Amino acid sequence: MRIERIPYLVWLLIGALAGWGIAEMRINMLEAPSSGANMGQERMERELWKKPLEGNPWIRDLVVYPPRDKAVDGREVYVVTAMLLQVDPKDKRKAEYTDVHANLAVPYSSRRIPLQMEQPTVRDFLAAAAKDHPDIHYKYAWWWETNWTYILWGGGAFLLIGVVGPLVLNLAAFGSLGRPPEEGINLRKVRSTTQDKPQRPAEPAGMTAEDEANMAALEASAREFLTEGQPQEPSGAAGGPAPVRELRAGHLEASPTVPSTDGEVGKEYTGEYYPVAHTKKKSNEDAS
Repeated sequence: MRIERIPYLVWLLIGALAGWGIAEMRINMLEAPSSGANMGQERMERELWKKPLEGNPWIRDLVVYPPRDKAVDGREVYVVTAMLLQVDPKDKRKAEYTDVHANLAVPYSSRRIPLQMEQPTVRDFLAAAAKDHPDIHYKYAWWWETNWTYILWGGGAFLLIGVVGPLVLNLAAFGSLGRPPEEGINLRKVRSTTQDKPQRPAEPAGMTAEDEANMAALEASAREFLTEGQPQEPSGAAGGPAPVRELRAGHLEASPTVPSTDGEVGKEYTGEYYPVAHTKKKSNEDAS
């Protein structure tokens, strides 16, 4: 089977399997981001509460990643990445942002903002802090979650291989998004044609009156044809069948010689299997 003739259902199955495999590979390849120095929970909160330096916040571009790895004690760990403003110790007039991160376990506890939840996280802390400090902004990396990884990577591969792939093949092979029908016998059409064909009426089991009349006429014509070739009996003969001649066993009588009418010598017709004409020889008496 040529590749452009592979059924669409098979393409969908291939796309689903490929999407699942790609999503699994993506999940296994993901690692918790740990760029820059580890600032820790205390320093992160302290930098959040500091006044901006000439309009520049001390910490910005906070991104909270969902837990992937667990701490030594088995608790889930959120990873927070950010850009931290650091002043040059040699020149206090110079400052620049550097990459930092923090590994924050669940439950998250803070002395600045008490959280009344059973299992609070760093997301809950930042959401509560943003209410009191409008300058605090953060993002949550929802695309890093396992479910969204399956949807984005697995679903994307499924659409690309199972849906877009066959359409591209159709355009390349047939010049259209659809496929022309294959040559061959369509069993559905054959079945429908057979069903739509009018049924032949059932023939009666016995002979009808018309059949009997035709049969009688045929017998009469046959009888008339047979009687035309028979010789007619003499008018004076009594009615009844002709007498049958009795056959008796005995010597066969020689057939009389047929006299020759054309001046030739008479011929005898003898033979073991069938009569053959032989010239009759004259006896001695006749010769004398």
